[in-house]
Amino acid sequence: MPYAEANGLRTYYEEEGSGPPLVLLNGALGTVEEPARGGWATLRPALAQRYRVVHVEARGHGRTDNPGGGDAYTLAALAADTRALIEQLELAPAHVAGFSHGGLVALELAFAHATAVRSVIGIGANYVTDAKTVAWYPKLDPDRVERESPAWAANLVRRHDAHHAPGHWRDLMRWIVASETAARSYTVENLPRISVPTLWIAGENDGTLELGQLLTMKGRIPDAEILIVNHAGHNAQTTHPHLVGPVMMDFLIRHDGPHGR
Repeated sequence: MPYAEANGLRTYYEEEGSGPPLVLLNGALGTVEEPARGGWATLRPALAQRYRVVHVEARGHGRTDNPGGGDAYTLAALAADTRALIEQLELAPAHVAGFSHGGLVALELAFAHATAVRSVIGIGANYVTDAKTVAWYPKLDPDRVERESPAWAANLVRRHDAHHAPGHWRDLMRWIVASETAARSYTVENLPRISVPTLWIAGENDGTLELGQLLTMKGRIPDAEILIVNHAGHNAQTTHPHLVGPVMMDFLIRHDGPHGR
């Protein structure tokens, strides 16, 4: 199984396909081995027909360790992990596509590590925590999950605790919420600083963010593109791959040169 030693982590990843590098970042609690593959099961094979897909298990997820514990689990640290992996595997500059929590990491990469990326795609990602996001976080309470969704809890035990310690999934869930609700390293006024091509995608019925955030990113980030998918929820790439896949592919092809040039 492929691992990379980068940024003090032993990071698990899988590769598929050939061509320009494309790094896939999972949604919160997602792993490469689960049926949903962190949100990328539907699109990964299609993307691998043109790209060298490098699919990553993030810090503390699945087979990737997190020696720093909760104090080391921040969006900035996750972005630094991704940059270190890109450099270790000699992928720079790489396309990066992140779903949900992975999309927040991709946004952080666009701000802090632009030299490592050609372009950034975020699906179900927000630049700020809004009222809709706050209302969604109670679903990521370990006690509630164990009480109301025991099958999901058991699945998380299999995918995370098996590679860490008993109860690790509970810690991981708390780390994720803390990282998403902490103050970001940027504000809306900083969005024009993003210099790499970006594409932001969300379903019109996404329960985790206000769609106005995409319109703000479109208006403030230079050359940003957006796609709002009708009748789709948070995981538009899974439920509507026939719409999301071609738009992603068109965007990636147009920006296959270094930093989209």
